[in-house]
Amino acid sequence: MYREEHAYRRFFNDLAAGRIAGPVLIYGKERYLSDWAVRELRKKYSDEAFGSLGYSVIDAEDLESRDLVSEIISSCETISLFSAVRLVIVRSCDKLLAGTDRNAGPDRVDALIRYIKDMPPGVILVFRADQASMKNRLPKAIRDCGAEYEMEPLERRELRSFAVKRLKENGGRIGQEALEAFIDATGYFNKDSSYDLYALAGDAGKLAALADGSEITAEMVEAVVSGDADKYIFHMLDHITAGRKDKALEYFRNIVKEEDFFRILASAISQFETMLSVKQLDARGAGVGIMQKKLGIKSDFRVKKALQQASGYSVRDLKILLSKLYQIDRMIKTGAMPAELAMELFIAGL
Repeated sequence: MYREEHAYRRFFNDLAAGRIAGPVLIYGKERYLSDWAVRELRKKYSDEAFGSLGYSVIDAEDLESRDLVSEIISSCETISLFSAVRLVIVRSCDKLLAGTDRNAGPDRVDALIRYIKDMPPGVILVFRADQASMKNRLPKAIRDCGAEYEMEPLERRELRSFAVKRLKENGGRIGQEALEAFIDATGYFNKDSSYDLYALAGDAGKLAALADGSEITAEMVEAVVSGDADKYIFHMLDHITAGRKDKALEYFRNIVKEEDFFRILASAISQFETMLSVKQLDARGAGVGIMQKKLGIKSDFRVKKALQQASGYSVRDLKILLSKLYQIDRMIKTGAMPAELAMELFIAGL
């Protein structure tokens, strides 16, 4: 079931309808969307001809020993010479919102809350943060007196649209198959993924540059996209199935420096399970389309890749390898063997 309207859509509609006024909280995991929302407010409520003179920006982390709350209130009370609306943006204010900023003790936060509850008309006070909790007094007051927009990760259909727009901005063209491969390769929907929209926008630019006017292919995606663990697992398995164990070990040692080991192991298990499934379905004469439906895989590129990687193994071989991976998982969780050593022995023994 589709979730309630995403915050970025709600923000867009509120901005277009002129409903944004008073205190506004913009935060969340998707920094790209939060930064976009602040830019849209600047575009609407400040004259670009006057640059930063058309609005005020306060960086909460750069105030050193000054009174942060006094700075905010003073900026809100300053008469705007360039716009009917006074726009004040407080950025990097996570500590202020959490009540832990050394330049804004409890009494000063109380003063800011009182001010927010009785702000003068014609002022938009934006708090831009990465994190905020409605359990804390200030975020709750902002929400109750104005608006809050938590910019969470996009759903798949939203991400498709975002990717296509970023590609078009860079002169890129992409078909449905390559688009699904692009989204899958990013690892955007992986649990605890660090890949965000800024990374995707960067990779869209790289893909468009590589294609140089031609249509982007799934092979281009594989060569360019800098996603998280799953992409590296793909490459590691490529080396394993090609008999290049030294390269596979090198990839593993590089991944484990930055990624949680159990995410790496889970990705490896998932890929070997997919390889086994497509191998079994292929033996029954199933085509790629049927495999996609049976396995719930959106991109036929992933199915074709799994078939390619499984080609050097029998069904029996894949079952044995999966059994070893399950055993490694149990051994590590019970403390019978160090995690990295267990995985290195697995790769070396293939």
